Amino acid sequence: MNFERRWVRWREKLVAMSARGLGTQRWLHALAVFSLGCASLRHGTRAPVPASTPDTSSELRRVGTDEVDGVRVLWHAAASGRTAQSESWLASNQGELVTLWRLAGSMAATPVVDFTRYLVFGLSHAGSYCQPEISSASFDPSGVVRLYAENEASLCVDVAVRVSLVVALPRRILKPQILLVAPGFDHAYQFSVPPQSSAPVALARFTPAATEADRAAQQTVPLPELGHLALATLRDGSQIWVAREANGSVSVFSAVASIERWPLERLPEYLWTAVQWRPEIGRFQGGWDWQGRNAYGFAPLTAHRWQLDDGKLLVGGSMQAPPGPIRPRRFAPQLDGPARAYLSPRRSAWPDLREGELALVDLDLVSSPALGVRLCPVPKEPESLNHFRGCPADAPRVTGAPEHPRTPPFVLDGPFILRRIGNSTRVILTTPTPNQRTWAPPGVTRAPLQAPE
Repeated sequence: MNFERRWVRWREKLVAMSARGLGTQRWLHALAVFSLGCASLRHGTRAPVPASTPDTSSELRRVGTDEVDGVRVLWHAAASGRTAQSESWLASNQGELVTLWRLAGSMAATPVVDFTRYLVFGLSHAGSYCQPEISSASFDPSGVVRLYAENEASLCVDVAVRVSLVVALPRRILKPQILLVAPGFDHAYQFSVPPQSSAPVALARFTPAATEADRAAQQTVPLPELGHLALATLRDGSQIWVAREANGSVSVFSAVASIERWPLERLPEYLWTAVQWRPEIGRFQGGWDWQGRNAYGFAPLTAHRWQLDDGKLLVGGSMQAPPGPIRPRRFAPQLDGPARAYLSPRRSAWPDLREGELALVDLDLVSSPALGVRLCPVPKEPESLNHFRGCPADAPRVTGAPEHPRTPPFVLDGPFILRRIGNSTRVILTTPTPNQRTWAPPGVTRAPLQAPE
């Protein structure tokens, strides 16, 4: 979904708040924050890229994304909008960050940052989809702050797009004047660092261990050996990743990600896809580490509560993923078993699929502005497709899909992995790139294929 659509949705939410009577003051407050952010946002000045300081220099210091109070990459990927030349911004409070986030075209929710400890810098230029992972920053007494990226071992089909890098840097490493150097950018950027003005941010606490109320839903799953990572299957057929580091720490999280968490896939946001482990880089496809946190700023994978009981791993319900640093690739666990979930799922027909169960079902997805988004068999032959009128009224609906999609009608060919929720279902893709076809009911002109919502 492009930025313009996201902006329309955000504006509609503000209008709805006001209409419910909750919100005239909140609505005005949101607009005030937006306006103040525009007025006070600082911009950097382009400068030549300085020569690198030797790594052996005693004056050079480093801080990594793997440190608790280290570098935080908030967004480093393709961005919405267009940019004719490189741009740069600095945010020193949450209101300014909202504006910076909008200008940078970041396709995720605006993060919350503790500006008593951090400042946020944004850079944007014409780049490509293939971005390296930022892993650390160096700083020296002259004020040069240089970001470093991991060497990527994988091939990528390069496409020219706008790219934005939004990074939170610890105040403790910043001089009053800094020169920011980022990989892939043709220029360095000079910034004046403002004094601290924000109040401390109270961040929520997270407890991964299962609670008393959660114990009834606990299930025992295999515990990998120290330093290993493996899939586990729950009673309902869903799969989770279990990582056990060499130091004994455990992480448990979902083996799928919603397309909304992975916006570069250019597929409907209501779909889900299995994330694949890539042992050659120590990351899941899309940049998630083995604790479910993303190195590029995408939303974390859904975590699960867990408990160790006499050497057994008991897994409970889902929870919000705890915040934390990105784990370094050099400590990546060894994979046991398949690298992708749902490679051989149980097959079922829709009428036989019980509530809450998950299975592979041979249905296609049909999206229509008039009929919504439903699942049913769709003719494969073009001639038969021309006479296809859409799914019947009692066909299962797709959970999270809009009632009246704004995009022209289209078909995604199944089968899909489905989890039944009444006569609705969550849809998990069996392939990262499902076949998509244009379609229009008889008598309606077929629209050209385009990226769905």
